[in-house]
Amino acid sequence: MSQTTPSKDLGPDNQILSHIFPASAPASITILAQTYETCIFIAKFDNPSPLVLSKDLVVRLEVSSSDGSRRRLHTVSALQKVAALAIPNLVPEVTEIGVTRTSDGIEAEYSVTAFIPDSVTLEAVWDVLTERQQSTIVKEVVGAMNNLYSLSPSDARVRRILEGTPFVENLESPNVSATALGGPDVGYFQNVPDLLKGITNALNGRGSKPIATFHAIADGSITITPVNDEPAAVHIPHDDLISLLHPVVLSHNDLEPRNILVSTPISGDDVVHVKAIIDWEMVGFFPLGYEFVMKDVHMGSSNLSFRWYSLFKQHATPSLGGIPIPPTPLSLHGGS
Repeated sequence: MSQTTPSKDLGPDNQILSHIFPASAPASITILAQTYETCIFIAKFDNPSPLVLSKDLVVRLEVSSSDGSRRRLHTVSALQKVAALAIPNLVPEVTEIGVTRTSDGIEAEYSVTAFIPDSVTLEAVWDVLTERQQSTIVKEVVGAMNNLYSLSPSDARVRRILEGTPFVENLESPNVSATALGGPDVGYFQNVPDLLKGITNALNGRGSKPIATFHAIADGSITITPVNDEPAAVHIPHDDLISLLHPVVLSHNDLEPRNILVSTPISGDDVVHVKAIIDWEMVGFFPLGYEFVMKDVHMGSSNLSFRWYSLFKQHATPSLGGIPIPPTPLSLHGGS
């Protein structure tokens, strides 16, 4: 059955709430973000039933794909479980995932996540933090990022968690050492050229006009050429493409202040710590250094703080261990 096109913002109507919380209705709902396609809200309970594990829960809704074939939130939730292998105290627990329908018949995926109390987004307090507090936070974020980099798609624990997701389904070989690249945001690929082509196509589809063209060459190399000829075209030889597979690591790819929860500072003397990393929708397995390049894309768009950007770059650079940063279409996208 085909999916009905939404005619209004997606939201938690009574039918959705009774499906997600059949035993105990929320006392109140606070919507954090809402579009035709997505909705994030906090459900608060005065007297939760034993099936509700917390008085405050974060629920994310996403309209299902038109053919119902791709369960994006299922994959994102699985990747959060993978991340929790490395940073268990910083990944909010996903307590439930499923599929529901609005009273208008719109099918939507949902995930229910534990609410992190006594926290605030780093974005909300960054400008009032002291330099010492800012530096502490960045070091903790980079430390968490490095811990995530210990996880590869060939890890048996990772493979078990990702069973039933496109990471495993899209592999031609059942060999546990096979490598799936990409993630829910850009797609799933079996090699670096296909990954870079997918990223190019994704970026071309997000603007009013294409920004680059992708060319596969007979010798196994590729060239990515900006539509406006600036900056210069990126040519990646075959051997360099192969080297980008070593290592492939788990990357959050959106480590920006709005996605980092920190303890609430009372004064400039307080020690502020990272309490959780949220919004895992761009997570996936990518060549080491990909996330570093993403910072250039986010600067001036997703993040307006140059100090955050510069501190992250400063502390993250040594963690790459001398591995060259892979040239990708992201560098063609620009950061301003």
